[in-house]
Amino acid sequence: EIFITNVIMQIMPVSGVEKHTVGDGKVGPMTKKLMKYFEEFVKESCW
Repeated sequence: EIFITNVIMQIMPVSGVEKHTVGDGKVGPMTKKLMKYFEEFVKESCW
C-alpha cells in the first residue's frame, strides 16, 4: 500500500505509480484504517 499525507489532503491513497498498479489498484485495508482513525482524531480534537 502507498499513501500520501499532507495538511490539505490528509491521507490520500495511491493506486498506481507511473504505469504500475499498486496491489489490486484499490484502497488497501491499512490505508482505510488510517483514514478512519485520522478522521476520528480530527473530529475529537478540533470540533
